[in-house]
Formats: sequence, C-alpha cells, structure tokens
Amino acid sequence: MPTNISKEEEQAPPSVRAATPPQHVSTPTRKIVAPQFTTFQPRNFYRSGNDCINKIAWSCDGKRLASCSNSKEVKLWDIERSLDSADLSLSGSNKDHVNHVACHPTHPQLLCSASRKAGQIYFWDARRFKKELYTIPLAVDSVTYAPDAQTVLAMDRMDNMRIIDCRMVGSNEPNEWSLRDESLRLGSDAGGDSVYQAIFNHVGDMAFLAKEDGQITMVEYPSLNVWHSLPAHVTACYTLAFDPRGSYLASGGADGFVNLFDTTEFIASKTVPTIDSGIRTIAFSYDGEYLAAGCAEQSSVFIVCTETGELTHRIPCLGTPSTVAWHPTRHLLAFGGDNEYSPTSRGRWLSIFGS
Repeated sequence: MPTNISKEEEQAPPSVRAATPPQHVSTPTRKIVAPQFTTFQPRNFYRSGNDCINKIAWSCDGKRLASCSNSKEVKLWDIERSLDSADLSLSGSNKDHVNHVACHPTHPQLLCSASRKAGQIYFWDARRFKKELYTIPLAVDSVTYAPDAQTVLAMDRMDNMRIIDCRMVGSNEPNEWSLRDESLRLGSDAGGDSVYQAIFNHVGDMAFLAKEDGQITMVEYPSLNVWHSLPAHVTACYTLAFDPRGSYLASGGADGFVNLFDTTEFIASKTVPTIDSGIRTIAFSYDGEYLAAGCAEQSSVFIVCTETGELTHRIPCLGTPSTVAWHPTRHLLAFGGDNEYSPTSRGRWLSIFGS
C-alpha cells in the first residue's frame, strides 16, 4: 500500500518521550524552603501528680491552644506568653476528668469537651469562661466537629456513634441543640474492635474510624451507613489524620508504621517505618508538607516529610506523647502527655516546638 512518508521521515530516529517527573520529590527540588527544625528547642510546661494531657486542639485562628486532662478543667493557653500557667481555665459545672476537647472549625471562641465519668458533653464560649454554654447528657470518649460545625460526632466506650445538632442563632446562642436519633453500634458487648479515633474528610460526608483490629472503617455521614473497611495495620490502628491538601489519609498503629493512603483510590502509596514502637498520635502541618508522629515507648515525636516519607527530625519529649497538633497557619507543633514510664514521679506535660 502506498504511503506519503518522505525519505527524511523514514531516516529520522523515533521520538523519545520525556521522562515523567517523580511524584514525590524533595522540598529543595520543589523550591520549598524547609523549616530548620534542628535549630528549635521545645518550650515545656510540667506539673507533677497522677495526671495526663489527654487531648490538645488549636483554635481556628491559632491564637489559643486548648488542652484537657484529669484536672477537671479545659485550659486555654496563649502560646505567645509563658507556659508557666494557662490563660483561661474552663470548669463550669464539671466535677470530673475531661478526656477530650475539640475546637470549633470556624469560630475561634467556641469549643466543646467530653467528660466520660461525669456523663456530659460541654459546649463553651471562651468569652463566658465561668460557665458552660450548653450541656448534653451523654458519656462519651471523644467529640469531633463536622467541617461545617453544624453537628458534632460523639463516640462512647462501647463504640456507639451519636450525632449532636449544635446550630447557632447568629453566632452566640444555641438553637434547640439536641441528640439525633441516628446511631451506629460498631463494637460488641465483649468490647472487641474498639474505635480509637474518629475523623472527618474535608467535605464532611464521610467519617473515618481507627479500629483495634487494624482496619479503617469508612462511614457515610450523617446517615451513619458503613461504606467500606480498609486494612491498614497488622495490629491496632490507633490514629488517623487527613492531609490539608486532600491528597493523603495517614494512619498510625501499634506496629510502629505510618501509612499514607492516596485519597483517590485509598491505596497505600507510602509506608514509613518510624521506630520500633506504637504510633499513638499523628497530625499534618497546615501546608501538608510534614507529618508529626508521637511514639509512646520512645518518648519522642518524629517529623516526617510527607512527599518523600523521610524522617526529618526527632523531638525528645518529657514523657509519653498522647496528643500532637500543628498550628493552623505556622510550622508550630504542640504536643503533650504524661511520663508514665518515669521511675520516679508521674505528671502531665505540654510542649511547643517550632516557629
């Protein structure tokens, strides 16, 4: 069959396709100025006693850090001041341990806390710190605001999921706050397959649960229908975090690994073998470039470069880190816990690291 190919084209070498740039490259290659983590020293707060920092959370404007412990109070810290004492203490009618705290995603003065022993969920306005704004009678282990802040997801010790309506009139007053009828039972009477953490995706239409059997369970929200279970760890999956850019879902487990799942197909794209101890808590930096992982037996927080999976820095802690949280607009990391492995005395501690 005749063709229209010229003699010059017949002699021309075949075209070579340009190499595809690697998806995960270092910060210098991407012209990103990395923080000099080695030049920073943590600022520490410590109090002796049989206590522990259970959870910390930044206000959405980054001006305050909320913490809760067994001291029956929620403390608000002005991180620009000294850590010798908290800026505010929220106690109200609570007379028992506070096991979880969450800050409102859009209002810097609003937050909620949970006291399992008191059997109450407390909603706070920092401008009215002497008394809680509202209470819901429910004994839960954790509370998590939905991204639109219209509801709160609560999880109790028997792994029952409940939804709380918390819409506001204007920006100050509660409007018929109530416990919805929808619920989901994930655990058994024997206590198996416990849920360690519940988080939302950025859209707020799906909740992700870290479970004792090493699975990540995906639950449609607010219908609470189980959509899928994702194998993540060979032992317990303790903690989850979403990359602010929406690219990765990170998980940490008792096997000492941090897994990064691509959020398009939820396939593990990277696995970071941090150290030989369980990963109790993880969090992404505001730009998604770094992941902090708190390791119990090592009494350390490790900073991992998200795109390369490399361990960037190790921060020695005053004890066992139980919670970590990055500032919403800065490479500033807060972490806290207790020193349960100390041979001498036990106490709670809180540290700030970065700039």
